[in-house]
Amino acid sequence: MDNQTITFEIPRYRYLAFTSSVGFLGVIILFNSLTLDYAANIFFFCIGLAIIFFCFRIYQRRDKGFLITPKAILEKTGDVICSFDEIDKIDTSPFSFKATNGFVVQLKNRTDFDFSVGLWWKYNKRLSIGGMVSKNESKYLSIVLQEKLNDFLLKQAKE
Repeated sequence: MDNQTITFEIPRYRYLAFTSSVGFLGVIILFNSLTLDYAANIFFFCIGLAIIFFCFRIYQRRDKGFLITPKAILEKTGDVICSFDEIDKIDTSPFSFKATNGFVVQLKNRTDFDFSVGLWWKYNKRLSIGGMVSKNESKYLSIVLQEKLNDFLLKQAKE
């Protein structure tokens, strides 16, 4: 498991279900905005357009995922999310503030806000992985990440 890179990506059917339901919501709001008075018409028309724009932005990111290497967590594009020397601990408790069906990685240092829709978000000393992830995938991913972190810490202790 030392030289192995683990790839994780969200299945296409989840993106399709999410984008179609969000897009349908946007179309319904746009349609309903045409039946209201002028001020409400403008407000709901803008909300509907924003939701549809959000839907298209999510659909453009449908091939996102991340890689767990022996030294870092990366996006599929190669951008570093965090390295293992930045990780303090992994919190899988059900009472932590995290993404749906996910877990939290506590970081040692503060970071800027960054995210990938439906996959992860990072703010201050927290990296939350989850969202459009099933509970079983999240549990497996947290166990694998904990093992990789332990391997990394053992290698650091030996050096």
